[in-house]
Amino acid sequence: MLNSPVLDTAIGLVFIYLLYSLLATSVNEAFSTLFGLRARMLKKGIVDSMLSNTERKEWLWLETLKSFFETILEPFKLILGYKPISKEKLGDKFYEHPVIKNYGYSNRNSIPSYISKENFSTILIEVLKKYYQDHEADVIAYVKAKKVNVDLKDAPSIIKIYYLVDYLLSPAGQALIANFKAQHTDIDTETLEILQLYLQKSYQNLETFTKQIEDWYDDSMNRIAGWYKKQVQFWLFSIGLVIAICFNVDIIEIAGKISTDKDARDKLVELAIKEADGLKAAGYQQTSTDTAATPKAKLPKDPLVQYKSQIDTIKKQLNGQIKEANNLLAIGWGDYGLKRDSTLVSKEYAGELASITKELKADVTLKVPKDATKFYAQKALQRLYDDHWIKLKAYYVLEQSTNARKLLGFLLLAFGVCLGAPFWFDLLQKFIKIRGTGKKETSGNGSTNPTPETQPVQVTVNSNTNPEAVG
Repeated sequence: MLNSPVLDTAIGLVFIYLLYSLLATSVNEAFSTLFGLRARMLKKGIVDSMLSNTERKEWLWLETLKSFFETILEPFKLILGYKPISKEKLGDKFYEHPVIKNYGYSNRNSIPSYISKENFSTILIEVLKKYYQDHEADVIAYVKAKKVNVDLKDAPSIIKIYYLVDYLLSPAGQALIANFKAQHTDIDTETLEILQLYLQKSYQNLETFTKQIEDWYDDSMNRIAGWYKKQVQFWLFSIGLVIAICFNVDIIEIAGKISTDKDARDKLVELAIKEADGLKAAGYQQTSTDTAATPKAKLPKDPLVQYKSQIDTIKKQLNGQIKEANNLLAIGWGDYGLKRDSTLVSKEYAGELASITKELKADVTLKVPKDATKFYAQKALQRLYDDHWIKLKAYYVLEQSTNARKLLGFLLLAFGVCLGAPFWFDLLQKFIKIRGTGKKETSGNGSTNPTPETQPVQVTVNSNTNPEAVG
């Protein structure tokens, strides 16, 4: 067995990153489920990208800045119950279809986080049929003017859609689109051109056209999954930074403590091996969440049930290995500077402290030691800090967090969390394997094989970077 202080320090640090990455991922999952972020990203991709001509800004930094603020404001809009007014675009009509509405669980979770490609093509074709019905007279007049020998009254649906698109791309149709609010029509020119291309490639065959639409949807899901992955990384960084500040997880300070304290380092390595074995026993496997393939259609789980399950997972993580590691390394804010600032605080809150002390002395349930004066002074200060936690505790945390070195330690954790728990689990497995390189077993033919304990294992973390993912 390879026992190196440097290797053990690396294992300890990777273990800390793994624990807090798992926690951040669970918090992000609960956050995404509560606010329906996957569903909203899927709707944005369908309404604003596939079925709408999104206006591009001349300056890239303006578009990036707008996207950044939209990401931050999204949860607050949901908390306030904000819902955008339907603009009667093709995408809006798509989401007004009864099949889509049927997926909603409540007024807050009224849109699905998953739509199968079969449902997408079916609903889109139905919406286009409805467009044709609304403008049948105009399309028939247009076809007659072109002297096309076709009777649209008895024609198949695919023929009607073909000439509807052809009409809307004509000058007469463009004038109609310009006045879409009055005419209840809004299909952007780029979307019409895409539909026309697929109609031509399908040779006006409904099954072929449906397949073209489904392939278009699958390709678009690749891009939307990439958007959602970037959004997840942003939230993981934000959650990681909040966790670092709340728990005082300063990676630089932790690294110094692990490298100099042999007992703490050895115990942390034991915890790391125990956690790795636990994940192995649970049979976790790392899965790709960036695939563009659309899974088979199935109803998502009730978001409320999922949210409660994720909250339970967060509680278990906080009361499990994270608590042990924090206690071992003395991670946290300690007394929030109470000992350091007790003299100044006692002078500032002298009257309130006297009142609290009087209440404590009247409490007969307290077990008072021999040194009663010191006991009451400490108890009174602790209650004072609890009562004025914003001014005393939060101010202390803010003051300490603005220290450049400590802030760098927090940022290192936040950036590490962005890499994801699967990355840190895989790295931890490799380090543990290197540490145990002395353990080998010999097979009957004299060759050496790694023991089952050193086989590489992959871990599944429910990061769900694909907005199509169920839930």
